[in-house]
Formats: sequence, structure tokens, C-alpha cells
Amino acid sequence: MSVVGIGNVISGFLGGLPMIAEFVRSSANVEGGAQTGWTNFFHGLLLLLFVVLFPHFVHNIPHASLAALLVFVGYRRVTPQVFRDVLA
Repeated sequence: MSVVGIGNVISGFLGGLPMIAEFVRSSANVEGGAQTGWTNFFHGLLLLLFVVLFPHFVHNIPHASLAALLVFVGYRRVTPQVFRDVLA
């Protein structure tokens, strides 16, 4: 099992987000015009603030919509070359 896999398992047991979300968050930041790593820091900080200060709002977001957003951004990151490399 990889380090990311172990981290995802531990994060899940603790009620956290899987690390794959970091890839999607970074990609979304770059697509939005981010130029430094500070965007990931502030993105994570805002996520933490919402989870801590406004948990009732976060719990009202349907899981299906969050999953759809994650799939959509991940789909936009994939190219035909990635499929060729994986299937080869």
C-alpha cells in the first residue's frame, strides 16, 4: 500500500477528507489562475474554518453534489494519454 493509501485510511478513520481531494483542489486553483502554493494553504484554511465554524451548513450540502464536483474536476484533468499509459 502506498503512503497516500495509508494516509487516506488513517484520515478516513479520523473522519477526515481523503488526500486525493488535494489533487483536485490544486488543479482547481491552477485553473483559476493560482501562481503560488499559498492558494492551497488558504483553500485549506477556508475549508477548515467552514468545518469548524459552520458545520450545519456543511452537513446540508448533498454528498452527491460534492461527489459530482470531484468527478467533474477529475475528469477535466484526464487526457487520452493518461488512459493509454494506464491501459498499456
